[in-house]
Amino acid sequence: MGKSFHKVTVCIAGTFGAQNDKIKQWVEVNGGTFSKKVTADVTHLIATEPAVRKNVPEVRAAKRIKGIKIVSYEWLEDSLLSKSKRPKREAPYLLTAKMEAGRKKARAQKNKGKDGNTTRQLSELDGYHPYTDNTGHRYSAILVRPGPLPRRKERHVLKIFESDSVPHTYATLVKYTRIGRSASDFLAPPGSIFDVALVLLINFSKLSLE
Repeated sequence: MGKSFHKVTVCIAGTFGAQNDKIKQWVEVNGGTFSKKVTADVTHLIATEPAVRKNVPEVRAAKRIKGIKIVSYEWLEDSLLSKSKRPKREAPYLLTAKMEAGRKKARAQKNKGKDGNTTRQLSELDGYHPYTDNTGHRYSAILVRPGPLPRRKERHVLKIFESDSVPHTYATLVKYTRIGRSASDFLAPPGSIFDVALVLLINFSKLSLE
């Protein structure tokens, strides 16, 4: 019987399928202790990502007790498969940190084009809304043209925005997209008069179609 886990007390949160019963066995065979409940003696809570996302009772309890590491199943697996069978350093396996990093990455990819430039969504211009005139006409245009290579179409979306505050000011925003690239810019910056915003939208449309 090994002793490499003699300082480790494990509890689990979530379902690990066929491994559920084996986790207890593996920990105890290597000198550790398995606990059915989260107590102050627990050193590691092995959890699934769904359990952490749902903040199940075991996860909530572990967060309240200082020193308990909430780790993935891979931490146990990699530790036992190592030559020494000693507990691995927890940092790469901490689920809360791993999941937060994944969320940050997803947000960054959503808000950035692949060229690395931050792109602003056309519907998220602070203090402005898409302009619609008294007849219900919305001043926007979508321009599509072939790119330099087959299947590489270039797309421009243009919109005029009106300020929420009165007296109204205007802005014209253009978003450019093609495979592998996305960017946006103002043709008429916020604070412009309507005539300027409209002329710049029309002129850009004409130039893009030439």
